Amino acid sequence: MINENEKQICKEEGCKKELPVGYKYEKCESCRNKIIEDRKNILKIGVSAIAAFALFVMNKK
Repeated sequence: MINENEKQICKEEGCKKELPVGYKYEKCESCRNKIIEDRKNILKIGVSAIAAFALFVMNKK
């Protein structure tokens, strides 16, 4: 269990923000949002590549 009296610091590399007492995540809100945004961008690129490949295959026939 997390010691609620102990100060926590964000676990993200390069980030040294203090987290509030009782905060349930290891990373600050800003770092968590950056990670989510990066994953969304990777997903968009992947879907675009699959769609382009599907269009290429459909036009070949």
